[in-house]
Amino acid sequence: MNKLMSLIEKRNAAWNAAKSFVETNQDADGLLSKEDAKTYESLEAKVKDYSAEIERLQKMEALENELNRPMSAPLTTKPETYSAKPQNIRESKDYKDALLAAFRSNFKNVSNVLQEGTAADGGYLVPVEYDSRLIDVLTEENIMRKLATTITTAGEHRINVAGSKPAASWIDEGDALTFGDAKFSQILLDAHKLHVAVKVTEELLNDNAFNLEGYLMDAFGKALANAEEDAFLNGSTTGKPTGIFAATGGGTAAVTTTSLKAD
Repeated sequence: MNKLMSLIEKRNAAWNAAKSFVETNQDADGLLSKEDAKTYESLEAKVKDYSAEIERLQKMEALENELNRPMSAPLTTKPETYSAKPQNIRESKDYKDALLAAFRSNFKNVSNVLQEGTAADGGYLVPVEYDSRLIDVLTEENIMRKLATTITTAGEHRINVAGSKPAASWIDEGDALTFGDAKFSQILLDAHKLHVAVKVTEELLNDNAFNLEGYLMDAFGKALANAEEDAFLNGSTTGKPTGIFAATGGGTAAVTTTSLKAD
């Protein structure tokens, strides 16, 4: 019998002795006296010491087996197929399938895999692929998105804008340089909420041959793109972006004239 098995048997015997001591020395209320409690603690400590020594010997045995293993061991089992785990649950196939099932059941069949956080913080989310495809449709349909600079933010975004543009001036060699004061203002960009409801008949929801996913992406994308385009051009500061033709905060409209010259 090796040392490990001997220690395991001794630990079992020590534990049985500790339990028997408690059962023998309990009073009518099931309690131990202070002296008996100290005795039990010493018996329990011995059991824990045995457990620590057993764990140490098991680790030593595992390490020794690892060191004695041949460098080139032959394959005796079929290699497992490795599949990369998605970084985000929203990138998984299960999440995408669960979302389509929720759509087709009019959100009567909602899987737990769809929920992330609380309802107040978002509740249900769409897959990452849906996000990127929706942005692709917006970019394709919206001309202003192609011309503008897109900034992704997690909250309010402040942009520093120079009050005046720098101007160059001619000076003689060795003359002193002159500088003016730089003045900057800030533009605060914040999110505006844009929504659209896409209606689908129950017949199409129950039709597995119908490309529900593609239809929703196309319908959402085009509707949002049209609303964005109008806001980017004519939007006011009330609940929507400031358009380039807005009376305040936008660009300067061209002066209407009837006398244009080629020069």
